[in-house]
Amino acid sequence: MALFSRKKESGEEKAGTQKSRSVHTRSHKGSRVRMVARVTEKTNRQAQEGTYVFMVPSDANKIEIAQAVSGMYGVEVIRVNVVNSPGKVRTRGRIQGWKSGFRKAMVTLKEGHAIEAQ
Repeated sequence: MALFSRKKESGEEKAGTQKSRSVHTRSHKGSRVRMVARVTEKTNRQAQEGTYVFMVPSDANKIEIAQAVSGMYGVEVIRVNVVNSPGKVRTRGRIQGWKSGFRKAMVTLKEGHAIEAQ
């Protein structure tokens, strides 16, 4: 049983042989969040009230979305609401497939700020 009976190193020897570990953190993607404006009758009505709707990646959070909108359009963001729409099963005859889900962000801007080209 020599495989499983290894001797443990003492504290002094172990301290000298430890390797430094780098901590992996999530990279900041604020300006790299790809957003696509969602243009419908409802979103056009909301845009007149100062709320704009974008399709965003599923891993983007509210802070990253707010920073991306501020950086791209030069406006001040007050609030970001996010909705995850799940994928759905679609059937055509006997063939079954999936309609992919998406993540939608509703961004409210400070009064007086607007996004002109959407």
